[in-house]
Amino acid sequence: MRVLRSSLFVAATAIIAAACGDKVTIPPATTVAGKIESVQVAPSTATISVGQTVQLSAAVNADAGITATVAWTTGAASIATVSSSGMVLAVAAGTVGICATASASGVASVTNCASILVNPATQVVPAVLQIASVTVAGNLNAPVATPPGVMGGQVNVSVNLNPGTEKMDSVVVKLNGINAATQSFTSAQAAALRAATGSGSDQALQSTLVFAVNTAAYTAATGAVTFPNTPPGGSATFTVYGYGHQGASAATNTVTSQAYNLFNADAWIVAQTIGTTKVINDAAGFAHTTGSITVSAIPVLYSAWRSARPA
Repeated sequence: MRVLRSSLFVAATAIIAAACGDKVTIPPATTVAGKIESVQVAPSTATISVGQTVQLSAAVNADAGITATVAWTTGAASIATVSSSGMVLAVAAGTVGICATASASGVASVTNCASILVNPATQVVPAVLQIASVTVAGNLNAPVATPPGVMGGQVNVSVNLNPGTEKMDSVVVKLNGINAATQSFTSAQAAALRAATGSGSDQALQSTLVFAVNTAAYTAATGAVTFPNTPPGGSATFTVYGYGHQGASAATNTVTSQAYNLFNADAWIVAQTIGTTKVINDAAGFAHTTGSITVSAIPVLYSAWRSARPA
């Protein structure tokens, strides 16, 4: 019993001593800082061609209080590089992983990657135009005469077209540099035109457009002719323009026909106007009409160059 009392006394003395001024340090409770839950890269896959770019984005999911930063890396800079903002530039054909790593002080970093397929550079194939024939109106099998023969009235210009890798906007036929006929294409029509030719390298002329051109066109109000006749020693030619786009770049392709002699006969535009009339019956009962008639005549001179020749 004596030993027990002594032990209790010593313990009590230690407690009293602590209460009388000795400092005791109590360690703080351990806290959990949180973590970065995930990082998602979008798009997760992409296909581009050499020289093209694609923008990637990274969405970070982290616990409250965690401020993460994102760093981008490429698995093979020889295939594709990536900027600090996630812009990928294709360098060479192949497949490469582009990764986003989210990190913050005191916590484990998290990485996620996108798979980028790089194709070889797109082969650029220009559109091909060909004037297949110039025929008389109503008969695609009857070609118009070439010099020294003459061409006049309405004719048909048949054009073979292969768009290559272009997106065609329109095809325009000009006669002696003056617009004669136009065919425009919607986006859907341009896409169908490309699909009809097979692969981009296929140069077969598979689509045929037929343009009706009135070589005798004129302005009714003035008699001004659209396509003057060719003077002695001259010639008339059709030029076909194909307007399109290779990617974002505008493209123009042309082809010119052989020479023709253009001849349409000079004529007049005659108009007749009847003024106020009055019917008078004579003594025999026959009706007589009186009044005014105005006649106007406007010349249509296809060979206006004749008046300009020296006497």
